[in-house]
This record gives sequence, structure tokens and C-alpha cells, in this order.
Amino acid sequence: MQLRGVTPSRDRVVPAAAAVVLVVVGALLPYLRMQYLNFTVQTVDARLTLFPAATLVRGIDPLWLPAAQVDRLPLALNVFNLGASMHQVAAVVAVLVCWALLPDEVNKFFWWPLHLAGWALALGVVPLLVGLGMLRSAGAVVGVGPGWAPLTLAGVVILVSTFRARPRLDTYGGI
Repeated sequence: MQLRGVTPSRDRVVPAAAAVVLVVVGALLPYLRMQYLNFTVQTVDARLTLFPAATLVRGIDPLWLPAAQVDRLPLALNVFNLGASMHQVAAVVAVLVCWALLPDEVNKFFWWPLHLAGWALALGVVPLLVGLGMLRSAGAVVGVGPGWAPLTLAGVVILVSTFRARPRLDTYGGI
């Protein structure tokens, strides 16, 4: 069965499928390990995947982290949260819009979000690792799992694919 306007070829299907698989694997692998105090003031050693990790980092109070220098934690958490949130949002956008690489004429209103998601996935590791270093230097017990690597690789695959698909962008005049 062939859809009108879609010519399935290996150079279109493989990168789109690889990006989706890499994002799903990255979302399911351990992303964050963090020790914090829960509401009963017990130390919890959390090992979380991408979506729970981003939610935890976004909502945690710096006073819940047993650290030597509590005054340095808010900035470190914000920088770390930037990387985790970039990966979280870009992963959702990439999975929802990756099909846009398949048609003969790529719609620019789907190409741009996918292209920006590729940048966010590829560059989200920078604030993640900088924030990790800042958290560790403040004395927090935190680490990253292997989940960031497939997400970063998915970003590179998406960027290469969108740059290769750029000549196929729709050519109608207007917006």
C-alpha cells in the first residue's frame, strides 16, 4: 500500500525510526540517581527514568538535598533542570513529529519543530552535565544514568535527517 505523496525509501524511514527508537530507549533507561529527604525526613536514594527525573528535579526543594553548601543548590538545580527539561520536551516533540520526514514534500510547519527538537536533544546534555558538576561541587549526592546518551544521539540523528530533508521542504508561496 502506498500513500499519495509518500515514497517510502530507506534513507527516509531508517533515520525516522532510529530517532524514535533512540528516544524511547533513552526515556526508559535510568536517567538520574539522587539522594534526597522525603516528607518523613528519611533519606531516599531515587533512581529514575527521564520523565519522573525531570519532574523531581523541577519540584524539589534545595533544603531536601543533604548537601554541605545549601546556598549553591538553587542555581545548580536550575541548570540541571534545564538539561532534563530540554530532553523531556524535545523527546515528546520528536516522537510526535518524526513522521514528517517521510513525505516527498516536507511540511515546514512540522519540519521546524522537529529540527528544534533535534537541537534540544543534542544540546540538552550540556546543561545536564554542567548542572551535575555544580550539584556535586555543592555536596549533593547525585549522578546521571545512561539515559542521556541515546537522547543525545537521537538529537544528532534528527539534525542530520532534517538538514538532509531541507531541499524537500514545501515550495508553495506564502508564510
